[in-house]
Amino acid sequence: MSRQEKRVLSITLTMAALLVVLSGCALTGSGPAHVVKPGDQAMLNYTCRLKNGEIVATTDEGVAKNQSLPKASIFREKLHYRALRLVAGGKTACQDCPEEIHKGFEEDIAARLAEAIVDLRVEESRTVEITAAVPPGMKKDEQFIQMARVRNAPREMRMAKDIYAGRTGKPPEVGQEVDFNPAVPGKVTSVIGDEVVIQFFILPGAGRDTSFGKETVRDMGDHFEIVIDACEGHLVRSGPLVGRIVDVDERLFTLDYGHPFGGEALMCDVTVGSAQTPEKTAPSSKKGDTRAVQERLKAAVEETVRTGKAVEIGLDKDPDRVRKGDLVRVNYTAKCFSDGQVFCTTMAGVAGDPGTRKVAWYEEPKGFFPEHILAGEEGSMPGLGEAVPGMAVGEKRTITLPPEKAYGSPDSRKMMQLPTVKHMPKVISMSAQEYVQKFRSLPVVGKEVDVVPYFKTRVIEITERRATLEHLAKDGERVQESFGTTEIHSDGKEVTIELVPRIGAPFEANGRKGRIISTGGSVFTVDFNNPLAGKTIVLDLEVLSLTKASRMAAWQIPWLEDHDKGLTAALTDGKPMVLVLYADWCEWCKRLLNETLEDPRIRSLKDRFIWVRINSDAELEYKELYEQNGFPLIVLLNPEGETIKKLEGFRDAAKLRRELDDIISDEDFHAI
Repeated sequence: MSRQEKRVLSITLTMAALLVVLSGCALTGSGPAHVVKPGDQAMLNYTCRLKNGEIVATTDEGVAKNQSLPKASIFREKLHYRALRLVAGGKTACQDCPEEIHKGFEEDIAARLAEAIVDLRVEESRTVEITAAVPPGMKKDEQFIQMARVRNAPREMRMAKDIYAGRTGKPPEVGQEVDFNPAVPGKVTSVIGDEVVIQFFILPGAGRDTSFGKETVRDMGDHFEIVIDACEGHLVRSGPLVGRIVDVDERLFTLDYGHPFGGEALMCDVTVGSAQTPEKTAPSSKKGDTRAVQERLKAAVEETVRTGKAVEIGLDKDPDRVRKGDLVRVNYTAKCFSDGQVFCTTMAGVAGDPGTRKVAWYEEPKGFFPEHILAGEEGSMPGLGEAVPGMAVGEKRTITLPPEKAYGSPDSRKMMQLPTVKHMPKVISMSAQEYVQKFRSLPVVGKEVDVVPYFKTRVIEITERRATLEHLAKDGERVQESFGTTEIHSDGKEVTIELVPRIGAPFEANGRKGRIISTGGSVFTVDFNNPLAGKTIVLDLEVLSLTKASRMAAWQIPWLEDHDKGLTAALTDGKPMVLVLYADWCEWCKRLLNETLEDPRIRSLKDRFIWVRINSDAELEYKELYEQNGFPLIVLLNPEGETIKKLEGFRDAAKLRRELDDIISDEDFHAI
């Protein structure tokens, strides 16, 4: 046998052995164990204390309810008390924990205890010390968060009825008490038209204990000032997160959320109620797509036999964990860190829960469904793509994002002042050319056109070169708008349009969307910043499914270049159609075709649609058929060829995926 034949035989035997290992053999479970071993499922009760004896967490309801036992400021009562089922020594410890255990502080306790109970006997009680260090690779701007120590509260607030109802859950009535800010309670003093007026006041002995320290309220005349007595070194808890105040100055204080236990060592009394070693299954049932690995190994063996050269095979060391480039389906709820109000969620149960507090500007989505994100890439929500690497299916995580990682800081340049009053002559004149360009028709005496949205304007005279028009405004007319009330005044010479803005209302100008934040005299101010600019946000997320990047490599969209064949295929297969109209010279078209439509989030829908692309710059009949005004254009059609929606301009993969999800059923996208 030659040296090359021996080498090929050696590699072949090695590959064959590896295939046998991957296919696996069933192992018999050992049954209930007296001593807890790694991998055992154990039922655990615990009570954890700081070294000063104050309790921080427990599974024992009797301990939690016992008023004589000292509780730390970071202790929180649970909805349910029961033993936790843990995987001893496991990275993702808690198997059937209550919802509140799946997040932050108590999830970290469960994970550390899962390691600590290894070698503990069933029914044995023991006190163990657990600690948790700053996670490796955590950046300073993720570890430290600055909060305002001093903040202002208004003495009076005006808002629209619908915004009031959205924040309180009830229609406004004079005398109603509101608690928008627990430090300064308020009361509705008047309800006039669509406007609600709320007056705030200080109660005797005003001030309350918060997680960060006691609040003091000061009356500053035209407003209130709320000051937090933050103390350096104080342990704090914000929802699932525990941290420590590490710096305090006159206006701000700094929190360190890097240490899961606030840098403390916890003394935990633990008892294992029961434990058993689960029956092991073949590795192929755990290690993801083993068949694909086997096929790669087989191909490598054949290549080695054919060429006599070594072939390198990259095997995923942990295929059950999300890695960069994997396609992940997640549910999430996004909240403001300061008050816990929800501004976005993928879950109908969260949105519909009467106990869920939402921001005043919360908008209900068209439908609730999980989001598909590409691990390591930007998603529709800041931080999602960066949060999922390392997670497993079924794992939950809570992350906190400071403003610079979320929606940035407010930009004063995005504030716009607009006039509340507009004056115009009752009779106007324009050239015939200007009239035709504006109204796309020739002027005719007596014809009425729309110059402003509040009343018609009539052509009263035409000459060879000009057209004269008269505004048909009615004096004293009032028009209700979503952003306020418009009042119209007219005399013989002038028409005046006056807006009474609604504070907090959405307002669009020059294609930008903002909110009215103030009004006074002849102007009102619109803030076009994202309403979350300058705010720290919290994301609660759960990984629902995982598709490895290696599996997606072969996915290709089966493009058709023939419009009529696409319509026939859509009707025959009963699938909606995605029609892309592009031009060769259009750079945004190239990005759409080469980036967006090559993204795995879109390619994963390859079998859910009929895909057609047409150069409508060359085949002009399709540009005319779909009334295309620019490039690119995506037309979504139902199986019968009827237009469902037109998407003008470029879309990134995250946005296009959401728009495609809107037109396929829950059953369809859950199957992907």
